Amino acid sequence: MAFLSLSLWRQAVRSLIRRPAFLLAVTLTLALSTAVTAAMAALVDTVLLKPLPFPDPERLVTVFEASPSVNARVSLVAPARLDDWQRRSTSFEALSGSYGENVTDTGGREPEQLAAVRVAPRFFDVYARPPLAGRYFTDDEEQLTGPGAAVISEGLWQRRYGRADGALGQRLLIAGQPVTIVGIVSDTFDQARGTDVWLPARIPPGLMRVRAARFLRGIGRLKPGVSVEAAAGEMAAVQAGLAREFPETDDGWSVTLRPLAEARTAGARRGLVILLGSVALLWLIAVANVAGLMVMQTTRRLREVAVRLSLGASVSQAAATIAAEGVAIAALGGAAGAVGAAWLVRLMPAVLVRTPRIEELVFDWRAAALVVASGVIAAVGCGVLPALAAVGRTESLLQSAGPRGGVGGRHRLQRAAVVLQVALSLAILASAAVLLRAYYRLEQAAPGFDARGAITFRVAARWDEDRAAIGRLQASLLSRLRDLPQVTGVGMTSFLPATGATLRTQVTVDGIVGPDEGGRMTVGSRIVDGGYPRPSARR
Repeated sequence: MAFLSLSLWRQAVRSLIRRPAFLLAVTLTLALSTAVTAAMAALVDTVLLKPLPFPDPERLVTVFEASPSVNARVSLVAPARLDDWQRRSTSFEALSGSYGENVTDTGGREPEQLAAVRVAPRFFDVYARPPLAGRYFTDDEEQLTGPGAAVISEGLWQRRYGRADGALGQRLLIAGQPVTIVGIVSDTFDQARGTDVWLPARIPPGLMRVRAARFLRGIGRLKPGVSVEAAAGEMAAVQAGLAREFPETDDGWSVTLRPLAEARTAGARRGLVILLGSVALLWLIAVANVAGLMVMQTTRRLREVAVRLSLGASVSQAAATIAAEGVAIAALGGAAGAVGAAWLVRLMPAVLVRTPRIEELVFDWRAAALVVASGVIAAVGCGVLPALAAVGRTESLLQSAGPRGGVGGRHRLQRAAVVLQVALSLAILASAAVLLRAYYRLEQAAPGFDARGAITFRVAARWDEDRAAIGRLQASLLSRLRDLPQVTGVGMTSFLPATGATLRTQVTVDGIVGPDEGGRMTVGSRIVDGGYPRPSARR
């Protein structure tokens, strides 16, 4: 009960106030380490552990084709094949797809380029989440000749319309065609980061017959009770039937299903876990350092404690006096760390813009619980353990307060603290060195091209636009750019370098046998013009 005494805590606070330098040093150490650790834990929790912000998120899966190569590399989905899957499978409550493009809205005072996502029917049914306002597309609006309609993001709603209710019903003018805003979705919606507007894909019949045109990102919602494994088994059987029906384009191709949460965070998982481990080691070192300082502070006060024991104080009372100081320091450092963690969490979305699900990051009760848990651990390490080590045995303590000044016991504690700190320091230094070396090599790696002075832009068109006219527009645009005195070279490509985007096609090469039964292999390809490989030829 000594630990519940108010006088004990008043004494501990007065003792710490008399040592301001020590109090400031240990509090800042704990506060900084707690803030960084809690913020990183909140990031990892949001990205890797929290369920996606949709009803029954475990039923959401990505659906891709897998090429008939040895590595079975996943590929985008052809609209015709997606349509076949929808009609022949029974595992999905909804199955759809999408692809991204840039569009230009010319309906305002000035043209504005918008990041758009073209969606196949039932796309929003997959996510089963209502819009912020308005509605999603009707069946008529998804038809090739249906009325123009658009769903905009919360960001565009805020930027252009100031969140006014009157945004619904406003019109955008895209490729000369008016489209009416019928709905608004939250920025936490999947794919909303960087997306301004969703439009119906409206894939023409001619393209639906081209089974090798793979450009949709497949997404599906499984029916209740259907596992990913069971759905994958059914889709394998469906695709096997398509391979027999369309051997030229479907033979050897398979279907890959992955939980959406796993697919969205796969690229960030390893780095975040390593970073969290490194930060946690830093926190352990901070606690060990504070604990070591507390032990050294305690050894300087052994005579004081010995006198209290000699005057009749119990061992528990003496231990409580020392432990209260450590607990008070842990509480103060934890409180300051919580404030720092909340600030870091608010800062992270502006810095880690490419991290998946970063828009969902908040300092919530889970992060606060981690701060409390770390404070408890710090209290034990910085208060309870030093106290028990100092007054574990009354006789030993009284002897250590004698003329020799407690050399043996004190030095053993100090040596143990030093060994612990050195071991933890070496571990974190080794981890930090590996991370820094990897980051340095990544930064120094040659990309294979010189991007200095390069400017990129896109020319987009609808499926039903005159391709010859679009081609003439592109050729005229490139010609006029080459004539500018400030331009040293002009090139064109279907996909920019280092984006990972490519067209996946099957080829056969004379003299080389591919990995599939027909000797074919799947390769990635990009379309370029003559100026693309050497845009600086005029230098």
